[in-house]
Amino acid sequence: MRANRKTYTGLAVVTLVVGYLSRAWSHPGSWVYDDAGDALWAMMVAWLVNAAVGPRRPVARWLAALGICGAVELSQCLDWSWLVAARGNRLGALVLGHAFSVHDLVLYAVGCCLVAGLDAGLRRGR
Repeated sequence: MRANRKTYTGLAVVTLVVGYLSRAWSHPGSWVYDDAGDALWAMMVAWLVNAAVGPRRPVARWLAALGICGAVELSQCLDWSWLVAARGNRLGALVLGHAFSVHDLVLYAVGCCLVAGLDAGLRRGR
């Protein structure tokens, strides 16, 4: 399978569903419940960056996805009224998170690295 924008978009949707199921089918305190969602969220962001940019410049795409994830995590340190309001609904909370955590940054890097590896395989046509 060759990598293209439709493939990347499809992978983002699959990752979104897996992320939702990881929360729905696990229990608080488990690794899946507490950590997998962060890595999966970063994977979804990376797939969406790939879909937006296309298959060229893989390192730039990986860095862009990691930068977006880091910026969203750092935004959790801000208490601007519109950000607080956005986090007050389910979608805003899922996209923007609630509390800054260095641990989350590590999980975002893991997710982006997984996508980089999977993408390398896709680009080779395997």
